[in-house]
Amino acid sequence: MLKCKHNHDLELLSYKIGKDNLQGIGIVDVKSETKNDLKRYVVTMSNGDKIIVEDLECVRYDFEKYNKRRDSDFKEAERIKGEVKSLLNITYIIMEMLPKQ
Repeated sequence: MLKCKHNHDLELLSYKIGKDNLQGIGIVDVKSETKNDLKRYVVTMSNGDKIIVEDLECVRYDFEKYNKRRDSDFKEAERIKGEVKSLLNITYIIMEMLPKQ
């Protein structure tokens, strides 16, 4: 469905995938938000966990294009560990959905 779609807008991609398909892989919602004038996405998982994804364009050009800086997150390492577990769970679900060859 998303093959060759070069779009970094996770919220828009989530609409294209559809709520039912997202729920099938454990994602309840994807919303964009702005923090320090920089865009990021909050992905809410079915177990209540949240994954924060910085917008790739903002990450790449934050100083050059936006003249902004992301806040330091001193709990980022711990947060990322939990997010990786959620992302791995999504990956396992998707891998099971793929046709076996």
